[in-house]
Amino acid sequence: QPDEGEIILNGISMQKHPREAKAQFGYVPENAPLYLDMSVREHLKFRGRLQGISLKNLRTSVDEVLEKCALEGVRNRRIKSLSKGYRQRVALADALVGSPPIIILDEPTNGLDPHQIVAFRNLLVSLKKEHTLLVSSHILSEVEQIADKVIILNQGKVISCDHPSEIINNLRKVGEVNVELRGDLDFICEEIKNLPQVKRVTYVNENDKWLKLNVFSDTNSGTRASIANLVKKHNWELRTLNRNDINLEKAFVELTTD
Repeated sequence: QPDEGEIILNGISMQKHPREAKAQFGYVPENAPLYLDMSVREHLKFRGRLQGISLKNLRTSVDEVLEKCALEGVRNRRIKSLSKGYRQRVALADALVGSPPIIILDEPTNGLDPHQIVAFRNLLVSLKKEHTLLVSSHILSEVEQIADKVIILNQGKVISCDHPSEIINNLRKVGEVNVELRGDLDFICEEIKNLPQVKRVTYVNENDKWLKLNVFSDTNSGTRASIANLVKKHNWELRTLNRNDINLEKAFVELTTD
């Protein structure tokens, strides 16, 4: 029970009608507990009976999730003989039995190989047409590809809630330029900081006397051209001068860093 507030799932109060509310979602934990000695089909039928699906509707429901999760080819195999990727599909099929409107997934691709990740991600995208998916994940490149809305949490508080592209665009108000050059570090930083559009200069590291700096400035303000003019003016040696495009992973770090 929450200390305050109320949990509403699909219009149903978790506190007032817990059984009805819990019937609104299926859950795929990070390490799904499966009955390994059962076949895929046996497991799904057993789980469907636990959820109260009538015998009349059980076969149809199991056949539907086997097709949705591309498990028809292994329906009669014991779960313990399946790969990690297929076991994760079985866990998802388990959550889909009875076709709940909401599916909650915790780190769903953890431990999968690259081929399995792509296949599972495509499966999730196809399920978005019929279900609301709530995915908890630290693989932000994956989140960026599948999510219609991203909620970023920091210390238990929501600090951003929007479409991935909007979160990224909001942070692009501050542009980032990567620079590698040779010269006196303090003098170089001071000269770049004095450019009117520059907000701050961060020293990253030095490798073979090449200084690596990150320059943050107003976007669309010609920062790279201004730095290039400084290079020419002071005869600095320049190796890199490029804009650093922001993705969701960088946005997350920026938003959750003091």
